[in-house]
Amino acid sequence: MIPRLVERGYDRNYAVSLVACSSVLALLIPPSASMIIFGWVTNTSITALFLAPILPGFLLIMLFMFWNRVLTRNMPIKAPEPVGFVDAAKIASVKAKRAAFGLAMPLIILGCIYGGVTTPTEAAAIAVVYAIPVGFLIYRDLNWKSFYDIVWKSAQTSGVLMVLIFFASMLARLFTMENVPQDMMGSFLAVTENKILLLLMINLFLVVIGMFMDDVSGILLVSPMLLPIMLKLGVDPIHFGAIVAVNLGMGLITPPTAPILYFAAMVGGVKLGGILKPTLVFVLFAYLPVVLLTTFLPDLSMALPRLILGLE
Repeated sequence: MIPRLVERGYDRNYAVSLVACSSVLALLIPPSASMIIFGWVTNTSITALFLAPILPGFLLIMLFMFWNRVLTRNMPIKAPEPVGFVDAAKIASVKAKRAAFGLAMPLIILGCIYGGVTTPTEAAAIAVVYAIPVGFLIYRDLNWKSFYDIVWKSAQTSGVLMVLIFFASMLARLFTMENVPQDMMGSFLAVTENKILLLLMINLFLVVIGMFMDDVSGILLVSPMLLPIMLKLGVDPIHFGAIVAVNLGMGLITPPTAPILYFAAMVGGVKLGGILKPTLVFVLFAYLPVVLLTTFLPDLSMALPRLILGLE
């Protein structure tokens, strides 16, 4: 996307920042791997967790669109060549036919999960079984060598993830045995008993964790530790999942650590200093308001689970 943005007149530093900040939306829009991990660790409904961050995610998208308009007003952006309705329909028809089998995969995954046909794990297995013949026979992008490489890399990723989960489970059990959540709650209450201030402190803690860890590692570490505290504060586990998602997402692009920014700068071929200014605008005036609204307006994350799943 970055080369295409630059071709259209976007400043390269800004394009890298925009793509980096937008990439974190993957934590919020289903099917989100981080929400699957959170649901597994906290024994919370994954279907409900898929739904909880959607409205915060769309609010974030709207704020990104607004600030993108503001920040690019002086850039020499070239509009796409105008295309008539008939020509546009023909182009869309051709591309839709080409993409139809690929676009069917998320529909299969989400349809199976939200339709109550399968669990998320079973839906993933169905998607794999569907993807193999499509890759070999329809798109012909797969061959036996690339298929072997994909299976091998998937096994490596799954193996690493299972090791992380295994040790995170041990850590969670140790936290429980050593009363770490209670001690943390006591430390927080020693500072203040105000629920709003306590939630702000927890949010700050989550952002700091996100600055140093990827989303999966952060969830495995903090979820079992903070869940008892959030329950004591009267926060629903589903609501807590949305809070974790937006906070860890913001942490990934928050200087000075910001692992996603370093990676984006490397991929985009720019220096980190050049992308900090637009990133700070997105963090302070898009992400931070969404974090606060998600934390202190439970209906924002609970509306869809209540509407679709009938939760109270």
